[in-house]
This record gives sequence, C-alpha cells and structure tokens, in this order.
Amino acid sequence: MKTLKNLSTALVFFVFALLFWASKSSKQATTSTENTYEETKKKESEPFLLTYDLPIITPTAQTTQTQKKGGVTVTCEIVPFNISVKDKAEREVYYADPTQPGYDVFQTKHTPVAEFYPEHFKLNIKIKNNQERILKVRETALLMQIDGITYNVPEESLKDWYAGMIIKDGVFNYEISGPEFNSLINAKLVYLFINDVPTVMDEGGNIKKRENFEWFFVCKKQTVEKQEQITYSYETSLIESKRCDKCTGTGVDPQAYTCKTCGGSGKTKNIFDGKYYTCFNCTGSGIVHYKCSDCKGAGTLSFPKSRLPKTVSSITWTDRPINVTTSPAGAVVKVVDTKTKEYISAGTSNCTVNWYTSNTTSYPIIIEYQGKTVKVLPFDDKGKELSKIVVNFLGAEPSVTKGQKIN
Repeated sequence: MKTLKNLSTALVFFVFALLFWASKSSKQATTSTENTYEETKKKESEPFLLTYDLPIITPTAQTTQTQKKGGVTVTCEIVPFNISVKDKAEREVYYADPTQPGYDVFQTKHTPVAEFYPEHFKLNIKIKNNQERILKVRETALLMQIDGITYNVPEESLKDWYAGMIIKDGVFNYEISGPEFNSLINAKLVYLFINDVPTVMDEGGNIKKRENFEWFFVCKKQTVEKQEQITYSYETSLIESKRCDKCTGTGVDPQAYTCKTCGGSGKTKNIFDGKYYTCFNCTGSGIVHYKCSDCKGAGTLSFPKSRLPKTVSSITWTDRPINVTTSPAGAVVKVVDTKTKEYISAGTSNCTVNWYTSNTTSYPIIIEYQGKTVKVLPFDDKGKELSKIVVNFLGAEPSVTKGQKIN
C-alpha cells in the first residue's frame, strides 16, 4: 500500500514536471517579424515661377486731384499699397517612419504667393473748410462705382463721414475702403462722386450753393513674374491618444465574470488527494476580470493619422535556446546576427545559445575549435528539432554526434 502511495506521488510529480517543462519550453521560443518597407523620399525644394497681376490705378487726364469750389477744397488720393511674397502652407499626412513607432509624420508644402497690403483699394479724401460756418459732411452723399456698377462702401468706412463736422479753416481726412485689389484686375474705370457739398453759406449758416466733386481713375493690368522656390518641411508628433472610457484607463474590463475554473466558489478540488485548495485562476475570489476589449489592455485608445509605407518584404525570426556541448569544451560558438545577417560570437562551449532561424532560411550554428570548423543545425536525421547539439573535436575531423551537419 505504501509502495502504491509512493508510486502515485512520484507519478504526480512526474506529470507536473512534464507540464512545467512544456510550459517553460514554449515560453522560451520567441518570434519576431522584420518588415522592409517601400522607400519614401522626402521632397526637395523645387523652382517655382510666381506670377501675379498688378493693378495700375491712375487718375485720368481730365481729373484734378485737388478741387476747389466755393469755400471748400477737396483732395482725393490713392492710399499706397505694397505687394509682398508670403508663404502658403499646406499641411498633409505623410507616411509614418518605421523607426519611430508611436509618432505621426506630416508634410508641409510651402508655396510662395503674392499678397496685397492692404488687401483693399483705398482712397484718402481730405476736405478743408474755408467758410465762416461749420461744414456738415453728413449732409453730402458719397458714391463709388466700378465700371458703372455701384460699389457698396463698407459702413465702417462711412462712420466718420456721417459724423463729420468741420469748423472754419478745419481740415479732415477720410479713408474710404473700396474693393479688393484682385477684383480690380479686369476693371477699367473707378469713379468717385461726392454730391451736394455746401460750398457757399451766408452769415446765418444758410446754404446758398451746393456743388459736386468727382474723380475718375483708370485701371490697367501689369503681369509680374518672379523666380521663387517651393519648399517642403516634415515634422513628427505623438499619435493622438485618449484614455479608454470603458476601463477608465486601467486596461481591465470593469465587468466581473464568474471564474470558469472553480465555478465561482473560489476553491478547486485536487483529484489526487481529494482536498480543496484556493483557485489559482481567481485567487479565491470566485470572479475574474479580463482585458478591456476596447483598448486591448493598453488603457488608452490611439488615433494614428499616418500609415506605414507599403511592405516590400517580411521576415519572421524564431529564436530558441540550444545547448551546445563539445569535446573538449572551450570551442567558439557563433550564431547569426538578425540585423546584419553576419555571424557573431555567442560564447564558448559548453553553453546555451539562442539559435535564430527565419521563415526563409535556417541559419546553422558555427562551432570552431583549434582551426577546425563545423556547421550544425539542431535537427535529427528525421528533421525533428533538438534542444541540444553535440560535437566531438578529438578526431582528425569534427564529428557531430547530435545534430545535423551541413557543408
């Protein structure tokens, strides 16, 4: 009876040892994928011919810039404007950089454009009152036309005009805003008309005479060309992310589930001794929590904008620990470097090294001892993987007693 009990105990330990060994072996073998991506070239600067139309606006020959009628003098001048070359930036998503995981890449195209300052055509009207009485500008009417079509002067420009009152010998300037310069490119004539200006008043301030003032401006177009450059700039920024709402950033599904191992009791029965022990799966609580299905346990949700370039080739590497034993010991053991594809030293026998193989090539382990070299794959004659290779260097030629020798 005691012998049976000892045998049962030994069997239990043997079973657990097998499970432990299998678990350990499976965990030791790892795989990784190495992708080669299509090359993405960042753009260089390129020549660009900047072309724009410049409006040339001048008074007509019959138009007098300063006009005097009765006791009022009015001058109408074009407000000077400038043209500068500005940068028009167009930002777009570019290909992600495989060497910078977690970052988005953006490309910005910088194109030179011509800008008018100010953007709108403007006239400066200067009115001088030479009369003894106050000149009320609001009693006049102002009209602007472009090729015979009335242009609605912005109310902001007319605010001071309507409120204007000019005392004796007083001078006042009004800046009147017209259309954008770009809209004047194809125009031919700009007309400004001030109607019913009180030019003669008696001592009591009564208006004796009203007169009109008008100006004509001719619009012409001049095409300008300048050699410029279109340039490109690149920037990386962290992929946008936010806390997962479902798990509030914990990475764990807040929903509790009944433990399937113990059925929610928190204890499991040992089939060998019949006793109940704390459930290893739920640690006695009877419930379990799984990874959050939304964020896959990360706790955050990512929203990448750029994507990796097209994959042109892919290699999956597998590394597995292999024990290398030689007679005598002290042989140099070399394995392939997955980055350079060159062999590097991994130590001296007797030792355990990581054996790398890919989905396209099985790289042998190279063993060198006193000028003798042998290449070995950890397979038996039937192609089954081995966890150990054995080489004997005591003879004239190396002898592989465990493993598959290749030329």
